[in-house]
Amino acid sequence: MEEGFDYEGAALMYDRAAELYVLDNLPTQGNSFLVKACDLRIMSRDYTNGLPIAIKNYDKIGRKLLS
Repeated sequence: MEEGFDYEGAALMYDRAAELYVLDNLPTQGNSFLVKACDLRIMSRDYTNGLPIAIKNYDKIGRKLLS
C-alpha cells in the first residue's frame, strides 16, 4: 500500500459518483464506480470499517446482476 494515499476518501467519491450514475438511469456505469470504490476500500486495508462496506456493496451488485 502506498503511504499518503487517501483510499477511503477516494472510495467515498466513487460511491457518490455511483449514486449519481444510478440516479441518472445509468446503472452499469454506477456499478463500475461502486466496484472501484470496493477495490479502493480493500486496498486501504481497513478491515474494521472498509471491508464490511466492500462486501456489502459486492453483494448488492451481484444481487442486481442476478435479478
